[in-house]
Amino acid sequence: MTRIRVKTCDRCQIIADIMYRIQVDRSRQWQFVCGDCWQLVSSHPDYVYGGTWKAHKR
Repeated sequence: MTRIRVKTCDRCQIIADIMYRIQVDRSRQWQFVCGDCWQLVSSHPDYVYGGTWKAHKR
């Protein structure tokens, strides 16, 4: 059985099927961002990737 979960982007507030767990500042607070926002922040000097979240989970 597949579960469908919902999460909104912490930067632009849209709902997406795939989110990226990231840190982008020295506060070390984790954020979930959509693919578009991830592209914008992935080149930030303090960027840390923390995994991929998917809406469809078994």
